[in-house]
Amino acid sequence: MSSLSLVEQSKRSAAFAAVDKHVGPSVRVLGVGSGSTVVYAAERLVELKRQNKLHPELLCVPTSFQSKQLIVDAGLRASDLDDLPELDPGSGSFASIDVTIDGADEVDAELNAIKGGGAAHLREKLVAAASKKLVLIADYRKNSEVLGEKWDKGVPVEVSPLAWSTIKRQLERLVPKSRVQAAVLPAAESVAAAFEFSHPAVVLRQAVRKAGPVVTDNGNFILDVSMGKIYDPLAVEQLLKMVPGVIEVGIFSNMAAEAWFGNEDGMFIRPRKPEPEPHVRLTLSELGYEFDLADGKLRNTATGQPYEYGAFGADKKKNAELYQALLAPASCDVYRVLVESDLCMEPIAAPDARQPHCNIYVTPGGLSKERLVVIVTGHGVYGGVWAWNVLVKQGLKAGSVVEYVRGCVQRGFGVLVLNPNENIVTPDGSTETFNTYVGYSTPIHCSETPDEHVGYVWSRIIRSSAAKSVAFIAYNTAGIAVVDLLKHDFARFAKKASGIAFIDSVHSTFKLDRATLKWLQLAARQWENSDEPADSKIDNERVGCLAVSAGNASDCRELAPLACMGSVLDYVSECFERKPIDGDSLIVLNDDSDIEDLNDTESSDTDDHAVAIGELDSIQMVQPNVKVADDGYVGWE
Repeated sequence: MSSLSLVEQSKRSAAFAAVDKHVGPSVRVLGVGSGSTVVYAAERLVELKRQNKLHPELLCVPTSFQSKQLIVDAGLRASDLDDLPELDPGSGSFASIDVTIDGADEVDAELNAIKGGGAAHLREKLVAAASKKLVLIADYRKNSEVLGEKWDKGVPVEVSPLAWSTIKRQLERLVPKSRVQAAVLPAAESVAAAFEFSHPAVVLRQAVRKAGPVVTDNGNFILDVSMGKIYDPLAVEQLLKMVPGVIEVGIFSNMAAEAWFGNEDGMFIRPRKPEPEPHVRLTLSELGYEFDLADGKLRNTATGQPYEYGAFGADKKKNAELYQALLAPASCDVYRVLVESDLCMEPIAAPDARQPHCNIYVTPGGLSKERLVVIVTGHGVYGGVWAWNVLVKQGLKAGSVVEYVRGCVQRGFGVLVLNPNENIVTPDGSTETFNTYVGYSTPIHCSETPDEHVGYVWSRIIRSSAAKSVAFIAYNTAGIAVVDLLKHDFARFAKKASGIAFIDSVHSTFKLDRATLKWLQLAARQWENSDEPADSKIDNERVGCLAVSAGNASDCRELAPLACMGSVLDYVSECFERKPIDGDSLIVLNDDSDIEDLNDTESSDTDDHAVAIGELDSIQMVQPNVKVADDGYVGWE
């Protein structure tokens, strides 16, 4: 038996095994991929149909002309993606195809794949994205640890024929440390290389039995982009798609649920990524606890007593288990409190409710008020929570943003609470953080990272709101995301934002230009976690603005937001009275003088040294005749 026969046998084994496991009478809509391995999947479907083991009304959605012919030849019913019945909006599902079986040119250890060797990856990705589950089948030669390790023909990129050579030159200019924003910004030195080669090698794919280039089923050309080993498939996929004229990229990141590989001896390897175990989510009431809205304490519903860590006495294991079990449900319950308490906040889906999303929360009419406070919490926690541990042990007042929201509302401000850490959707449609869920998940478009979430809400919601003046309250790592807004969308940020109140922020001023640094010095303040008297000056040159003590006398760092709440809210009010610092209204000292805090009431001689920002050559402002991208912060659609 030749080696080719062994390869074909391995393909057949993998295809049969995958179809047997995933395609049964309960599958109503099946996606049928493209490639040589899928031929054997179609063969198995014919056998199952003959045995009456398929749904009698099975619809098959092809990804190419080839797969449509396979469906028709098998006597199965073909359907276009747009012809599928509309889903029930209340179903919680984002996919209309039960499962898709498709081939692959290469699959890495994380089940990221390269597809498009047959020039059908645009339709393949459309069908995969509409599927509840994508199952890949291939022979042993396609199984690698890193994309590009075995597949040396490059990443297939479908492009418009109108300017394919221009697109080719753009692709060839990319560098390994490029990221989405690198389309207009230099690559960050600290960013890891996304691919191996110093620059991609790009060729126009030529047809075999006709003169000229390959033309896809969609009438486009294919550029094969060789990059060597691909260390960060998602970053490379996003980077390639950002080049104007690129229609689709043959990298399938985080889409496959399983991959089946035929072995050399004709047997097949079991999937490397098993079905995720059900993620058990208990509510606070199921655990026997609830928040008392009167005092904010977490109380036992049976005894009425506040939660205490030592509820089980000397049994350390049970005490730890209860504490760990309460963290996520208590944090999720903050959303209920924001909506159902006297605050009456309203959820807004980001990016929108028709696709995977997280919710942000706004006070009634908050986006219509002239003064809007935007609260952004730090690393890892659900929206509206300062810290899990403080929330459970000390309650809503210390562990959540509830009292901050209430204080802002009492002062007449609108409030928007962001949700920077819920970046993924699980197979059952729930939103989660990377700290609360491990397993197969779908990234939330425009909110895949905290920075992206903050940037998206700023670009799409805050900037277009009726608010004439916006103040940010940024805790811990949230300071990084807010400073990024100032850095990347300075002109428009300065027009809208009156100030930033940082609480124990870990941002820095590294690589900020002079305009941004001056704005921070004039319109921001940092409350450092410190037991020094509240509001006393603290030395911290890293943050680029006046730093003062939060007055937190406890041993718990996470109590800083509670300790400085009064001072922060007073500062926000001062910012609103001052209004945004922008253009000719932004007054700075000249380069030979020190910059003083605009809020320092003891300063009386600043006007003698002040000049309008437009007169300073060292300040780089976007002039009216210079076009600014509509998105502001680069990298968003």
